[in-house]
Amino acid sequence: MADSAAHEAPSRNDIRELDTGSDAAIDRLSLEQALRDVEIANGRVVDLTSRLLSVSEELADTRRELDVLQSDHDGLIELHLRMKGSHAFRLADRIWALRNLLRR
Repeated sequence: MADSAAHEAPSRNDIRELDTGSDAAIDRLSLEQALRDVEIANGRVVDLTSRLLSVSEELADTRRELDVLQSDHDGLIELHLRMKGSHAFRLADRIWALRNLLRR
């Protein structure tokens, strides 16, 4: 008789318990995978944030350097215009023009 019980089809309660156990195992695995996915996504966010901050600092440094260079350039343009307008430059320019006439 014990032998016949071992070969009997599982009852509906047995199937429900198996299904419940399988569902719980699947739910547990799904939760574990979701937690891994969240951990990976968080790592990517941290990496991207770090890279963004680094590029932002580099951009700010480059803008400061550009401002300094533009200021220097403006000063050099102003100096050039003053030199061009000076008496010595006008005299040198006339001498140069005279020299070119004499060489012809």
